[in-house]
Amino acid sequence: LRTAAFFCFILLLSPFSASAHQPKLVSSDDAEKGIAVHEPSVSKAYYGELKGKPHVYTIRSGGPFAAYVGILVPGAKLAHPVSFELLAGEKLIFRGDGTLFEWRRFYEKHGGDWYMTGPEYGAEFRSTHTLPAGDYTVRVYSAGNIGKYSLAVGDVEHFPFVEIVKAA
Repeated sequence: LRTAAFFCFILLLSPFSASAHQPKLVSSDDAEKGIAVHEPSVSKAYYGELKGKPHVYTIRSGGPFAAYVGILVPGAKLAHPVSFELLAGEKLIFRGDGTLFEWRRFYEKHGGDWYMTGPEYGAEFRSTHTLPAGDYTVRVYSAGNIGKYSLAVGDVEHFPFVEIVKAA
């Protein structure tokens, strides 16, 4: 009976699994070592805070992938612009300069929070580019490298049960 109840619980959550990004909290330790992005096409939101140094995310893909990268700052008003660079090795693919960008207010219905939406490699939270297999780096920074941010990566909505448990 308990097994049946457990599977019913999973089935009830399955509609939720198709409509949310995977939240990832970035600790100070993670930021110091660098953050590995697994499955770069899968939608994830990395929540971090710059404390004097840029944060570096690494992507290693064995095949081509739909690439999306965007930056957001929490709050209904822009507290501090945050920027990012997407690189393939040493080659700059895209620079999202938050100081030159016209930020937009955005309400995130799943979390019930306001964000300011900044530059994105893609459009409207969706990938518009396919990148070939290889190693990539996303460097997040701001003036003085201070402030909270959310880095959105990928646009394929996939929220397996394990991620639901981690988010709870």
